[in-house]
Amino acid sequence: MSGLESPSFLTLSGLESPSSLSLSGLESPSSLALSGLECFLDQVHTVRRPDYTPTEQDILRCRVLTLGIFETRFQVDKVNFHMFDVGGQRDERRKWIQCFNDVTAIIFVTACSSYNMVLREDPSQNRLRESLDLFRSIWNNRWLRTISVILFLNKQDLLAEKIVAGKSKLEDYFPDFARYQTPPDAAVEPGEDPEVVRAKYFIRDEFLPNIHNILGEKLTLNRKKKNNECSAVYKISCSGCDRKYYGETCRGLKTELKEHKADMRHHRDTSALVSHVDDRAHRPNWDEAEVLRDNLPKKQRKVIQSLYISINKIT
Repeated sequence: MSGLESPSFLTLSGLESPSSLSLSGLESPSSLALSGLECFLDQVHTVRRPDYTPTEQDILRCRVLTLGIFETRFQVDKVNFHMFDVGGQRDERRKWIQCFNDVTAIIFVTACSSYNMVLREDPSQNRLRESLDLFRSIWNNRWLRTISVILFLNKQDLLAEKIVAGKSKLEDYFPDFARYQTPPDAAVEPGEDPEVVRAKYFIRDEFLPNIHNILGEKLTLNRKKKNNECSAVYKISCSGCDRKYYGETCRGLKTELKEHKADMRHHRDTSALVSHVDDRAHRPNWDEAEVLRDNLPKKQRKVIQSLYISINKIT
């Protein structure tokens, strides 16, 4: 007896509306196989036909574990793209290292609707929390610092269905959601449920602090060597002065290299800074200034060179 004539199929085909089955009642947090099942239950009579050919939507709704590495090459507006599709399962991640050489960007895809599901390989771990942890580890990986990361928050439609149904409450899995307020600048589609909007932005904001916190750490990190591929702008700080460098008595000039997101507007008047360096007992460390000047980006090097020469003259 073939699968198309099995008792299970005959039972389903005998239902007036197979999709009227409560899939939420069947679905357990560890169940991944039921994802997209409702679509196929609605067209069970079509699917059973020997000449059935799946549509694009049918293919998109199928779930197949990605095992190994799949390469795809395509062209958009005469620009060639080379994409690697890798499995997200824990036992597949060790293979990722093969794909990171000369990569321009990492596309990180996570299913927003997985907030009430667990990993196939670890039933004790929430799938969305696993995505958050994995995203954090990728973003914070020192070997990937120069690679752009694109975050795709996928399956927004399934997230909306779950939130509206109300059977799996987001706050039961992420307690902070109970106190979360939708941002004032949130983009709301006409007729969209406010609770769905709140859920979408909550999940987005769960990922963003990972970026902001780590960026903050990187932007304040003291460095002795310049990374040529780093886009951060450098600043110079002066001990004994505030950041404006005006109206203060400079008790010594300390050169320090820090990654900083500000521009060089505080150094536009180097003569004002030089005029405060009048205490001969606290001479600058010229060796440190020399190293600093050599490691600065080209645009800022002239500023430091001018400052260095001016101070050298008055001391």
